[in-house]
Amino acid sequence: MDFSKKLSSLKQSHLYRSRKISENTQNTQLIINGQSLINFCSNDYLSLAKHPKIKQGVDKHASLIFADNLNSNKVLFTK
Repeated sequence: MDFSKKLSSLKQSHLYRSRKISENTQNTQLIINGQSLINFCSNDYLSLAKHPKIKQGVDKHASLIFADNLNSNKVLFTK
């Protein structure tokens, strides 16, 4: 099989895929080729991770969850 012919065929048929390069860091919007696009492939496409109340809740409860995991592990390792 001649790969250069296959690639040419894909490009002519508009089926050739290429990686898009984002011009900014991961965010709710990406800039690709100067165009602003909504980033649906992010886990934070709704921008909730930056919401002050959610950050406050994470800060408040993350230490409790971490401490609980440490206690659970201690029980597992002492048996």
